[in-house]
Amino acid sequence: MLEHLGEAVTIDGVKYPIGHLAPFFHSVPEAGVDGSDLRVRISFSCHVFSEKAKHGEPFHMLDQNESRRRFDKDRYDRGLTLPDDVRALLNSNGVTWEMKDHNDIENMAALTQVPDLKVIKGTFDVILYYLYPSKADHFEVEMNVLTCHVREVNTEGKHKFDMRQAVSYTHLRAHETVLD
Repeated sequence: MLEHLGEAVTIDGVKYPIGHLAPFFHSVPEAGVDGSDLRVRISFSCHVFSEKAKHGEPFHMLDQNESRRRFDKDRYDRGLTLPDDVRALLNSNGVTWEMKDHNDIENMAALTQVPDLKVIKGTFDVILYYLYPSKADHFEVEMNVLTCHVREVNTEGKHKFDMRQAVSYTHLRAHETVLD
């Protein structure tokens, strides 16, 4: 979802490469209906390194929905390791849960030093993301990471999934639609 911005964004004459946020594929073991591995395509939104520009405020870019965004250096710096952090979250089968937003429901996961924690309490970097069944033949699930920021989290009492369950459920939904 960054294709419209190219390989870098230039802010006040400084070039900030964004190639590290290019989409990539990751296999989630035994998440398929038959216990097979599922291939996930992970992509990132420019919200990973920008903030919504307030009305009348100067902006540096438009997002994929043509909304005005301003570059945020702290978010950009945090995003430098985000692809590896998402891989670690998937590899450790970390915890995720659903949150309501203006688009209905999005998913949230904390990027912790111990990613397989089952109850997460405290202040953490969190990712907000969507999972979609893929329409492509060469991968099964699309994961779009919308943003990453620091947030107070308490998952006690929340309905949680592990990442393998979330990916599996997303893939299964596509199969149920085909079978109906």
